[in-house]
Amino acid sequence: MIETITKRNKANAPKVKPANKPVAKDNQVTTPKALTVIPLISLLINQAKVNTLFLVLLYLVPLVCLLLVLGTNIFASIPVGNFTREPVAVAGLPFYVGFISNMGMLFWCAAAVLCIFSWLVFRQNESEKTLSSFLLYFGLLTLALLFDDFFQLHDYIFLFYLPISEKLIFLSYGILMLSGLIIFRDYILMQTDFFVFFTAFVFLGLSIVVDSLQHQLQPFLGEDIRILLEDGFKFFGIVGWFGYFAKVCLTKFRASV
Repeated sequence: MIETITKRNKANAPKVKPANKPVAKDNQVTTPKALTVIPLISLLINQAKVNTLFLVLLYLVPLVCLLLVLGTNIFASIPVGNFTREPVAVAGLPFYVGFISNMGMLFWCAAAVLCIFSWLVFRQNESEKTLSSFLLYFGLLTLALLFDDFFQLHDYIFLFYLPISEKLIFLSYGILMLSGLIIFRDYILMQTDFFVFFTAFVFLGLSIVVDSLQHQLQPFLGEDIRILLEDGFKFFGIVGWFGYFAKVCLTKFRASV
């Protein structure tokens, strides 16, 4: 009788499941951190070997620039700070001097980087040959416009150090822009929102017109308003230029994802 009750209690008792044992999975990292297996110093040495050529080419440009600055300081007695510090700090001017001009150069730079980077991405795609050529052409043209603004080529260097007139520089840029519009007209008109590009050309053109007629306009408008119109139209044009190429590149990247 007692044995029967004991067996029945055992049968009715809740069963306790054994604790789950850890199951080893394939390719599972058993150590909490990879750096405990591969020392950090080995990783650094390996990275240095892999990137040696890239680092040499990367830092060659600043090295050459600094050596030129040093040579100019030694042979022409020009202070190093004139090359390495901001123009506002060197001239002792207020911080806001050149604000709109600097903003314009940032937009030139952004447009150039967008075009050239997108060209590097799409140039291997056979179906995007026209796009990649279009981006390369206008990316290099934007880069030239950036250098012109940044180093004051047509305003100062070409005017005072080289026998090249400002009108010839504007004519050259006009020919390059017109050539690009003709070469890529089908792509611009059929594949992009060309009206944004059109507005950029309108504003840049108005800036050139005001600059060309500055002596005729200034007596009526005054110097401040004339400069505001000239540089304001240019700033609008640069922003429109950036906006157009940003839209083109962003649209293509979204379509390719």
